[in-house]
Amino acid sequence: MTPEKQRQKLAGQSAIAQKIFDCVPIKQGWISHQIAAEVRRLTGTSPEIRTVVGCLNKLVDAGLVRHLHGEYRREPVGAAVPIKKKEQEPMAEKKPTSAAPGCISVLDLLGAMSEKLRGLANELDAIAVQIEDEQSVNAKLADRYKQVQALLGAPVQG
Repeated sequence: MTPEKQRQKLAGQSAIAQKIFDCVPIKQGWISHQIAAEVRRLTGTSPEIRTVVGCLNKLVDAGLVRHLHGEYRREPVGAAVPIKKKEQEPMAEKKPTSAAPGCISVLDLLGAMSEKLRGLANELDAIAVQIEDEQSVNAKLADRYKQVQALLGAPVQG
């Protein structure tokens, strides 16, 4: 990945994801709790681990971070390599190839898809917890509203 491509992909991420990206190591893999601790150390804020994992999964989907065996590591950035144009060969001289030697196996594809699905499931869990928290806060506020109405002598609705 070129530095420009990395900048473009990172610009499309949220501010918290960009801060988390800055805390992901390049040479060694860290688990999400280590990255959260580094975010806390650098920024002074304490993001929830669900938020950190969600942002890390977004960074993995964008190709900015690699996730292997529960550890996260930044994708290496190299200098732009000029592409050499290959001389065109006549169509008659091309030989059909049976299978490319670097083909990805079906098991590798299934493994990659299952990791993405796990990431999406983690994000859905985080969203569900957020919704539940908001609903409990709203219920408490509704109770307080009813108490204030009762104290003021106004008729309570609902």
